[in-house]
Amino acid sequence: MTPIQTSIGRCRTFAGLALVAATAALSGAGEAPQQAAPAAPASKEGRAADALEARYIIGPQIADEYGLRVAWQSDALATKDAHAQALGASADSCWFGDSAGSVVRLRRDNGETVWRSSTFQGIERMMAIEHLPTGRTDNVYVFTELNSVTLDAATGGLVRVSDFAHLPSRLPAVFGPSLVYGTRTGLCCWFQ
Repeated sequence: MTPIQTSIGRCRTFAGLALVAATAALSGAGEAPQQAAPAAPASKEGRAADALEARYIIGPQIADEYGLRVAWQSDALATKDAHAQALGASADSCWFGDSAGSVVRLRRDNGETVWRSSTFQGIERMMAIEHLPTGRTDNVYVFTELNSVTLDAATGGLVRVSDFAHLPSRLPAVFGPSLVYGTRTGLCCWFQ
């Protein structure tokens, strides 16, 4: 499993735990209400912690409760009114693509945004983002339903757009410097 898949799995686990806790709280709704003590004014630190809890998927209180250490979290990466479509990871970066055709490169060690770029697409769905450095080039390939958009990994600049002769039916598999995918007509294609 990639680190992104692991993180997504953990988020689903926490969402499930939150649902169980909410269900348990609702199941006690028929019991006599208990008098709550008057709330003390929130301290500055308490307000800051509450703001972090509301802002992130896993805030400091939840992390403490489950014994987790949060290395980093980022703000929302999707363009306004867009949603996540593709995630990728390499040795030093995480890659995020959204339905508006935007791609973001983050540093894996601290979550800092390196660059944000556009594939000038958004019409078709992104299927994968793969970082394939070779001896001559350091490129990121955004694999869509219709084509491959090549971005410079260092700057996010558009290198080229290559239309597929045969449309992919599945996510590509990385094999050395090639992307291998199956087509809707049963062909196996190697994309270099």
